[in-house]
Amino acid sequence: MLLLLLAWAAHATTPPEVARARGYLEQGWPEDALTELQAVMQTPEGAESYEVHWLAARAAWQLSDAGAAAELARRAAHLTDDPALRQQAERLASSVERHYGMVTVEGPRAELVTRLVVAWAAGTPAPQIRRELDRVSTDLQDPVTLPVHLSLPRGDYTVNETPLTVSADAWVTVRLPAEAVGRATALQLTRMEMAAGFGTFVGAWADNLGPGPRLNLAVDRPIGALRLGATVQLGDVGYLAGDPRLDGRAGWATPGLRVTRAWSLGPLAVRPGVVLRTGRVPGLAVDCVRGADGAYTCAGPSVDPQELRILTSARALWAGGEVLAETGGRRVRTGLGLEVTGGLGRLPASGVATQTQSGQAHLQWRVIDRGFSLVSGAVLAEVSLTL
Repeated sequence: MLLLLLAWAAHATTPPEVARARGYLEQGWPEDALTELQAVMQTPEGAESYEVHWLAARAAWQLSDAGAAAELARRAAHLTDDPALRQQAERLASSVERHYGMVTVEGPRAELVTRLVVAWAAGTPAPQIRRELDRVSTDLQDPVTLPVHLSLPRGDYTVNETPLTVSADAWVTVRLPAEAVGRATALQLTRMEMAAGFGTFVGAWADNLGPGPRLNLAVDRPIGALRLGATVQLGDVGYLAGDPRLDGRAGWATPGLRVTRAWSLGPLAVRPGVVLRTGRVPGLAVDCVRGADGAYTCAGPSVDPQELRILTSARALWAGGEVLAETGGRRVRTGLGLEVTGGLGRLPASGVATQTQSGQAHLQWRVIDRGFSLVSGAVLAEVSLTL
């Protein structure tokens, strides 16, 4: 009868969270057990309880968190005066520290969801290591969110075919490259960006071109420390023909490639980049004089327009750079940036003017100096989304 009363009294003083945690461990649910125990550890009684820390150490061990298991077991050993219980806890902590190391697996970016395959690097592993690999494989049978922490016996492994060496009582970090996370997962690394603002042209060939809105669209992916992607700039430019009746506006589009690299400065990131684009520039002015054969010979814009000004378009190759300061989370970021590019191109060799200041049409013209250059600058507000 006395034994029954003592058992009942012990059960009555055990917090319900600890009782549930013990049951979860018996059923093989260590994550649920650890959640219950962590709540109890926040109380004064739980912070000084051997049982709470010992059960938490067992739960952490079953979750492959050897570092936490050893730390909790050491704490449990300090919380009891019972030599047998202290030896039990110290034995677990010593075993972990002698034979296991901690591994952090990171991806090309945080919060990446992927599958992990941990394998022995070469040959046939010892039976103990094989059992641990089976345990880890069971834990990793579903996709995980990186970074993750694993405990492994010392030795050489591969994680998604990326080499890894584990040392006893040490912590090592392995960063998986983009090619190690699989094609489906790699889509999560794709960043889509939209930047809108105003831009203008500078240079001798820009005297008759006015400022206008700009819209940059880009999609890129990481290549090592860089990001490489496709971009297109859409714009609207106003042009002056020397006659208000012929002045107007025209749109333009310049697709191309972009390479960027980001550096973090606390909550702010500075992202310089290199841009290469190509596209047609509208509204280019050439001033012409009439020759003896009736055709007009044209060159670049002059200070004083001559007999005839012709507006044409021509393809240019643009190269330059951008710098962007941005802030935000890992998925959505906003920023403000500046882009400056220089363009080189060649005017068409000849053409037919369909509308002129004098009202004449179908005038033949040819260009004797076809090369042109422009500088384009734009201030842009940006928002980006990483999938």
